[in-house]
Amino acid sequence: MTATPPDLLSQPVPAPPETEAPPAPKRPLPWRALAIAGGAVLALAAVIGLWLARGDWLYPTQLQASQVLRSERVLGQTFVARQAGLQGVQVKIHRADPPPPARLRLRLYAGSEEDALLREAIASSGGAADGAYVEFRFAPLPDSGRKDYYFTVQDASPGAATPVSLYGGPLEAYPDGAAYADGMPQDAQLAFVLNYDRRAMLWDFARRSAGGLPDAFAVLWMLFVPGAAVCVWLLPADDLDATEWLALSAGGSLALYPLALLFLRYAPLALDARLVWGGLLLPAVPLLAALWLRRDRLRARFLLSVKGWLSEPAFWAGVVVIGLSAGARWWVIDGLQIPLWADSYHHTLLVQLIVDNGRLVSSWEPYAPMQSVSYHTGFHAMVAVLHWLTGLPVPRSVLVFGQVLNTLAVGMAYLLGRRFGGSAWAGVFAALLTGLVSVYPAYYVNWGRYPQLAGQVLLPALMVATWCFLRAQRRVWLWGALTTLLAAGLFLTHYRVVLFYPPFIVALLFIRWYQAGWKRSVWLGDGVRLAAAAAGALALVSPRLLSLWESVLLSNNLQLAVQGGSNAYIREVYNALPNPFGFVPPLVVALAGLGLAFGAWQRRQGIFAVGVWGVLVFLEANPQLLRLPGAGLIVNFTIFIGAYMVFSTLAGFALAEPVRALTRFRPALGWLLVPAVAVFALGGAARQMQILNPAARLVTRPDLRAMAWIAARTPPDARFLVNSRSAYGGSGIAGTDAGWWLPYLAGRENTAPPLIYPSEKPPYPAYVQDVYETYRDFWAADVSDAEFARRMAAHGLDYIYIGQQRGRVWQGEESPLDWRRFADSPYFEPVYARDGVRVFRRKEP
Repeated sequence: MTATPPDLLSQPVPAPPETEAPPAPKRPLPWRALAIAGGAVLALAAVIGLWLARGDWLYPTQLQASQVLRSERVLGQTFVARQAGLQGVQVKIHRADPPPPARLRLRLYAGSEEDALLREAIASSGGAADGAYVEFRFAPLPDSGRKDYYFTVQDASPGAATPVSLYGGPLEAYPDGAAYADGMPQDAQLAFVLNYDRRAMLWDFARRSAGGLPDAFAVLWMLFVPGAAVCVWLLPADDLDATEWLALSAGGSLALYPLALLFLRYAPLALDARLVWGGLLLPAVPLLAALWLRRDRLRARFLLSVKGWLSEPAFWAGVVVIGLSAGARWWVIDGLQIPLWADSYHHTLLVQLIVDNGRLVSSWEPYAPMQSVSYHTGFHAMVAVLHWLTGLPVPRSVLVFGQVLNTLAVGMAYLLGRRFGGSAWAGVFAALLTGLVSVYPAYYVNWGRYPQLAGQVLLPALMVATWCFLRAQRRVWLWGALTTLLAAGLFLTHYRVVLFYPPFIVALLFIRWYQAGWKRSVWLGDGVRLAAAAAGALALVSPRLLSLWESVLLSNNLQLAVQGGSNAYIREVYNALPNPFGFVPPLVVALAGLGLAFGAWQRRQGIFAVGVWGVLVFLEANPQLLRLPGAGLIVNFTIFIGAYMVFSTLAGFALAEPVRALTRFRPALGWLLVPAVAVFALGGAARQMQILNPAARLVTRPDLRAMAWIAARTPPDARFLVNSRSAYGGSGIAGTDAGWWLPYLAGRENTAPPLIYPSEKPPYPAYVQDVYETYRDFWAADVSDAEFARRMAAHGLDYIYIGQQRGRVWQGEESPLDWRRFADSPYFEPVYARDGVRVFRRKEP
C-alpha cells in the first residue's frame, strides 16, 4: 500500500514552551555559504572589470530613419543624456544631390542654442555611404547624466554653405526632444546615437547610489519598523522564516499609514516632515522593548536561524531574485520625473493635497472643483509619508513608491509560495515568476495603477495572517490583531482588491471544514475568530464607511452592479473577457495547472485553497455565468492583471517539488541550482528593464519646460483647451497629452478634469454634463476657425495647449488638435513653439 504524502500545512508546527529558551545546538560555521558569498563578490568585481574594458558605451537613442531632414544651413536636435560621461554623438548621413559636405561640424549646447557652448567637434563625412553613421568625438562631460542638451550639425568647410541632409524619424519616435532646421522646430527627430565613457558612468552610479542611501534608509524604516513592532511578538515562531516575517512586517507597516491619516484627520494638527519622523521613531520603542524582554528566548534562535539561512541555497537564490527584481524596477524609472498614463494624474493630485494640508482632504481644490474625496486614499497616504521622510518631489515620490510596491509584490509572491507551497524553493520560484518572468505587475509602471498594486501587496499578507490566525494554538490574539490591521488597511487602500479576500475565506473555510469532517468545534471556532477580526476592521474603518455611504462613487458602482450583464457597454467593453495569455505567459499557466493537480493529489491544503480562490475570484467578476447579478462591480481586467498571485504560486509549487525531492537525498544539488536561477534571473531582469512604454508618457521633458513658461508668461486666470478623448462609454473624458497636467504643473485651468471626476461630488449638479458638452463642442464635428474661436470664447478659454505627444496617449476615435490649423489662422496667435510643444492664444475679435 502506498503511503499518502503528508499534508505539510495541516497541523501547526509545535513550538518550544514560552518559558524556556531552546538550546543552541553546536553547528559548524557555514563555510560553504561564506565561500559562495566571497565568490560572488569576486565575480562581481570581474564583471565590472570586463565591462570597463569593453570601451565606449554606445546608446542608440533614436534609430528611426523613415524620413530625410534637410537644411540649407544647419540641422539640430534637443535631447536628454541618460548617463554621465557623454563623449560623442553619431548622426545618420543622407547622400543627396549635391553630396553632403566633406566635413561636418557639431556644436553641443546646454539645453538650447542660446545657452553655453560646451563642446565642438569635426568629423569627415565625404566617404560615408548613404545611411552610414558619422561620429563626432569630444572630451567627456563627467556630469551629463539626466541633463538637457542641444546639438547642431553644419558644413565645416571654410566659407562654404553646403546644405546638410540627415536621416530622421517622426516626432513620436523620441519623447525628450525634437529636430530643428535653421533654428525652427520640426515635427521630427534626427536619428542619433550617443556615446558615453564607461568610467564616468560607473562613478556616477556609485555617487548616486551613495547619495541615495539616506532615502533608502527612510524607505526601509517606513516599510519594516512599524510593522515589526507588532510582528516581533510573534517570535520565536518555528513556522515563520525570515522572509515571511519581513513580508508580514511590511504588510503591517503599510496598513498603518492609511489608518493613521484617517484618524489624524480629526486631530488639531497638520502633518509635516518633523511630525512624521517623530511618529515613525515611536514604534522603535516597543520593538526594542520586545527584543530586550525576549532576548533570552530569541538570541539562540536568532543565531541558529542566521546560520540556517546562510547555509540554505534557497535563501541565496531568493536574494538574487528579489535583488535583480528591485534593480530592474529602479532602472525603469531612472530619469523620469512625472508618472505615466491616466491614473497617475489624480494620484499625484491627491498626494499633493495631502502634503499641502498635512491631512486627508475633503475636496480636490485648487486643482479641480470636485467637492468630495471618496476615492481610496491608502496608497496616497503611503506616498505622502515617503515625501515627508525624503523630501522627494511629489510626482517623483509617486514613481519611487510605486516601484517600491512593485518590488514588495515580488517579496509577497515569495510569502504566498512559501506558506501555501510549503517550502522555501516554492517561494523562490513564485518570486522569480512574478518579478522576472511575468509582464505583470512590472507593467503597472506604464499605467500608474499603483493603488491596486498596493492592495495586492497587502492582500497576500492578509491571506497568510488569516491562515495562521485560524490555525494558531498560541498568540491567537496577536494573529487576530494583525489580521484586523491588514484587513482595515486593505479596505482603505483599494475597494476592489478587498473583494479578492472573501473568495479566499470561502475557499479556506471549505477546505478546513471538509478536512475536519465538518466538526462543530472547528467551524464555530473559525467563525468566532473571523467575526472578531471583521468587527475590529469595521470599527477601524467606520469613519470612512460613513463618508462613503452617500457618495457618488458608491452610487455609481451599485448602479454598475445592478445593470451588470444587461448593459451592452459593461458586458462587451468594460467587463469583456480578455485573452488570459496576454496577462500570464502560457508556460506559467501550464505549470500552474500542473502544480494545482499535483497539490490536489498530495492533499495540500494551501495549494488547493489558492486554486479554488482563483476560480471563485473569476466567478465573482463574471456572476452572469452563474445567472447572478453584480457584473461590473469587479471587472475581468482587474482580476487578470492581478492573476500573477494565483498562477505564480501554483507554478512555483510545481517547480519546487522536483527540487525538494532531489535535495532531500542530495542536499548539495540545491547549491547547483543557485547559479542556474541567477543566470535565468539575469535574463529576466534584462527583459524587465525594457518594459517602459514611451507612448504612455503624457508629460515629457519638453512639456515641463513649456509648463514653466506658461506659469511665468500667462495670466493666473487663463484657461486652456487641451487634447482629450471620450472615456468609459461616454461617461467622462480623459486628457491625451501633457495639457491634462496644466492645473498641477502650471497652475492653470483646462478642459479635462481628473479621470475620476464623475465619481465625486460635483460643484454643481450639471458639472459632469457640462464638461462633456464642452469636449463635444470642439471634437464633435469640423467647424470653421471663426466658429472654433467663438466657442472658445463662449467657454471662457484663452489658450490652446498641444503637448509633445500631440494627443496620442490613449488616443480615441477623435482627431487630436493639429497645430498647423491654428498657426495659419487669423484667429489664433502662436506664443510658444519648442521641442514639439505648441501654445496658441485666442485673439480677441
